Amino acid sequence: MMRWLFLCVFISPSSCIRPVTLDVKINSITDKQSLLDFKKSLSSDPLNVLHKWLPAINICNWTGVGCDSAGERVTSLKLPSIQLEGSISRSLGKLSFLTHLDLYNNSFGGQIPPELGRLKLLEVLFLTRNSLQGFIPKSLHGCIRLEGLYLATNRLTGPIPAELSQLTNLKNLRLGFNNLSGKIPPSLANLTHLETLIMADNYLEGHIPSELGRLTQLETFFLFENPRLTGPIPSSLSNISGLVELALYSNNLTGGIPPELGKLSRLVTLYLWNNKLSGTIPTTLANCSQLSRLDLELNHLNGAIPLELSRLEHLQFLSLSSNQLVSGSNSTIPILADLSNSTQLNEIWVHDNRLTGSLPQQLPTNLSVLLLKSNFITGNVPSQIANLSNLRDLDLSFNHLAGHIPASLRRLKNLQRLRLDSNQLAGNIPTEMGEIANLGLLSMSNNMLSGEIPHALARLRELRTLILHHNQLSGHILASLCGCYKLKLLDLSNNNFRRGLPREVASLPNLQFYFNLSSNFLQGSLPPEIGKMIHVQSIDISFNRLEGQIPATLESCQEHPYLMLSSNSFQGTIPKTLSSLKSLESMDLSSNNLSGSIPLFLKSLHHLNLYFNNLSGVIPEEGVFRNMTAASFIGNPFLCGEWKQFPPCPLHTRALTKDHTNTILIFAVVAGAVALLSCFSTIFGLIYCRRKKKYRLFAPEFMDNRGISYEEVIQSTEGVCQENLLGTSSSGSVYRGVMGDGRMAAFKLLNTLSQQARKSFIRECKVLREVRHRNLVKIISFCAEFVNRVLVLEFMSKGNLEKPLKYYSQGNGTLSFKMILNIAIDVIHGLEYLHHDCFVQIIHRDIKPSNILLDEDMTAHVADFGIARMIYGSDSAETGSTSTLAVKGSMGYIAPEYGIGGEPSTKGDVYSYGIMLLQMITGRKSPADDEFGGELNLPNWVQKLFPERTEEIVDKNMVLTSTSDYELSQGVEPFIRI
Repeated sequence: MMRWLFLCVFISPSSCIRPVTLDVKINSITDKQSLLDFKKSLSSDPLNVLHKWLPAINICNWTGVGCDSAGERVTSLKLPSIQLEGSISRSLGKLSFLTHLDLYNNSFGGQIPPELGRLKLLEVLFLTRNSLQGFIPKSLHGCIRLEGLYLATNRLTGPIPAELSQLTNLKNLRLGFNNLSGKIPPSLANLTHLETLIMADNYLEGHIPSELGRLTQLETFFLFENPRLTGPIPSSLSNISGLVELALYSNNLTGGIPPELGKLSRLVTLYLWNNKLSGTIPTTLANCSQLSRLDLELNHLNGAIPLELSRLEHLQFLSLSSNQLVSGSNSTIPILADLSNSTQLNEIWVHDNRLTGSLPQQLPTNLSVLLLKSNFITGNVPSQIANLSNLRDLDLSFNHLAGHIPASLRRLKNLQRLRLDSNQLAGNIPTEMGEIANLGLLSMSNNMLSGEIPHALARLRELRTLILHHNQLSGHILASLCGCYKLKLLDLSNNNFRRGLPREVASLPNLQFYFNLSSNFLQGSLPPEIGKMIHVQSIDISFNRLEGQIPATLESCQEHPYLMLSSNSFQGTIPKTLSSLKSLESMDLSSNNLSGSIPLFLKSLHHLNLYFNNLSGVIPEEGVFRNMTAASFIGNPFLCGEWKQFPPCPLHTRALTKDHTNTILIFAVVAGAVALLSCFSTIFGLIYCRRKKKYRLFAPEFMDNRGISYEEVIQSTEGVCQENLLGTSSSGSVYRGVMGDGRMAAFKLLNTLSQQARKSFIRECKVLREVRHRNLVKIISFCAEFVNRVLVLEFMSKGNLEKPLKYYSQGNGTLSFKMILNIAIDVIHGLEYLHHDCFVQIIHRDIKPSNILLDEDMTAHVADFGIARMIYGSDSAETGSTSTLAVKGSMGYIAPEYGIGGEPSTKGDVYSYGIMLLQMITGRKSPADDEFGGELNLPNWVQKLFPERTEEIVDKNMVLTSTSDYELSQGVEPFIRI
């Protein structure tokens, strides 16, 4: 070596340059070949960006390529956002001088080449927003100078390599929006120069390592949307004194919010929403003096909202909604009053809590969003709220506000959304509301508003949604509403509107979601202009007094999935033009005066109701008709077909006269009731139809897999106090309560269960949560702590059927024959689903009036289904144990074969249902009453008196509450045919 140096210096300096020059030339050729290999690995270059990448052109002149000062070696490759497709060539690992590799926002697939770990000089690796797959290479730890590793928004899987912790120069680590799994390596705490750490939107699991509190240079920490991430928020995060943004939302974090977070004096954003955090909000958060955005929504936080939060001078966004927070006062809500001096506060979200008291007269003057729905706020809507000139969104719905709507709201010129639903507001809708020019949504349903809709509302040119259902509005529907030409949703149902439907309203051109005028007193015919609503998804004008023919112009409504015209007085035939409605899925024409035959084109529907009309002829057997039951045709005396409840079609059809029908009226009821008990196989086909009920566009409620704690049960039912007791039975006691989100619910505390039943309880709950039908009581959640087993059920405001039946039998109730028929139909719907349509067959074993619950609309829901499975264990419930304990039921309703050891079956439920139906028809209080005398029971008593003494059997109130003999005869016509 020394000899070589001597020769270079003293003999021929030029000769020692040649090896170095040759080496540089070789390396330059290697760089060029590596880039050509990269180009070759591309499958698409749609913008032709790399057209200059040719061997004859110097690589330093290639698009996206940067070289060193000598122009020999490639130091950077930057090709962001140019729609390249293909894989990343392994040859890039030979670019030994590369410091910056940027392929951001392309469509590269395949794996990240492990060879990139050879790039010792690499400082930035930017591969975000591609479609890369596979694991993150462990070899990347060889990029010892790496300061920025950007791998977000790909499809990477597997764990985060612990080897990345060796990249001690790393300042930015962005791994979010992938499919990474496994635990977070605690060794990442060795990255002491880290300023940004993003691991959001993955499938990381386990706890957040407390060691991450050693990342003292960290400014941004995003670890949101990892649903498998559990455990507490480490208090050690408070050691990251320079932290500016902390986002841990949409995980499964538990425990309280660490008070130590108040040490983060530079914190600007704190997002902890959608976890399972509990306890109170720490007052120390007020020490985060720079805090601008605080979001703690969707947790289990309780206690009062700390007044100290009003000290946060820079606060712009505050969301505490969907918790269990209280006001701390029953007068004015303190926190809202104290925040009135927060001049920078733009948005307050505290909906779905337990706030009480009234709204303060003064609120933060710069508010643009104020969401207070689903609390317990009382008092009036303060007129001073109109001082919030920047307000865009105001939601005070689902509270206990009373009084009138203040006319001063006219000053809210920027208001776009106003929701006042489900309060106790009364009086007229202020005419001045027509001056809120930017209003796009106006929703004031479920109040006590009266009077007419003001003409001034027609000036709201931006109005897209108008919801006023369930009020006491009257007069006529304004033709001038057509001035709201941007309307996409109109719901005026359940009011007292009269007269006809204006042609102008019937032709609103932009209606898109639904048009609901049901349950009013609209008269006259349906305007043909309704055919101009070509985009609306649902039309519901049921339960009115409309007459005439169904307009043939409806054929133009090509996008209608739902058409509800039931309970009117429409006449004529079903228009054949409706066959052109290719999108139509559900149609209800029941309870009208339609005549003629059933068109065959209706077979393409998913749901159809035709009961209580004057239709005649053959019942089709194709398409939807194949899955329908006789209940969908009940009350059409001239139909015939291959149905057990209808006569076969004769060659010459004879019409029944009204005189004949009146003659057999009283006998029809009893004949049907007696035949019901003897024809188990036909009962479901006999009465199987949907109760007349408005179509609702609501999503189902889903039950939490983990249930709720017993402490929550105690809190919700106020200590399981007797004042909240709704009833008791052999299986347990039911209490009224309020869920954490403010919903009313029924809490069924089951009696002591067997050891086997306790073990299977959660499994049974998870099975039964999937049992969903409109005529079954929904299971909202459950509690399974220690020996406690509690079901949280949908609350039914009208109680069970037992009490209305009792009053009805005494002539004191409001039940009519049609209501009784509808209830019977609802129950059979629920049983049919449990027996035949549910994914697992369920035998109820205790059908009786007290297990039939009624909602606000008197719709019947079957309760306590599946209770037998829980009490005796699923095995015995399914196999039907013959032991005495396994025979579940109530005296008078139990099928006779159960008494001699018969196994529980669907026929037993049908027998119990038949007994209950007899009870409803005869008006008897109990099927085992002493009033029958001797050893008689209800079915024996009916058989003894029928048919000679029929008038003694039928409850006189059934006839008295019927609007006509014709209505009653139509209701019992199927009984005659059994």
